Amino acid sequence: MIKTNARKTTYGGITFRSGLEAKVAKILNNLKIKWSYESIKLDYEQRVTHKKLRCDKCGGGDITVMRQYTPDFILKSPKRVLEVKGRFSMSDRKKMLSVIKNNPKVRVVIILQQPNAKISKKSKKTYGSWCTENNIEWVGFDNLIKYL
Repeated sequence: MIKTNARKTTYGGITFRSGLEAKVAKILNNLKIKWSYESIKLDYEQRVTHKKLRCDKCGGGDITVMRQYTPDFILKSPKRVLEVKGRFSMSDRKKMLSVIKNNPKVRVVIILQQPNAKISKKSKKTYGSWCTENNIEWVGFDNLIKYL
């Protein structure tokens, strides 16, 4: 049974950050796929502009900082990382590009709840087409069982 409280959702004794993540966990269990939830961290670099911080070498406001990304699901066989996205914001898209660039040996797959949703009101580009354009492996939630 899946118990939902606002955004956090409990399933199988694990509290997920969203109902969509809990649904993915249930699908993985039903398919008897071994997985872990938020069990690893991946380092990545992110360029940021800061008004007060300055680069020690050049004095510029654009600096590179090290961050850590915690993937939603880690599948054991074949080894891959699943990131579940309802809304896929610009900041999340930038982060995923950096994570993938900085971790080339990790197979990252984005599960999109709405792959045909536009990335912005004015854009014709969708979440799915953006992933394809940026060589990011993705699957729509509705096709997850077939994909797995």
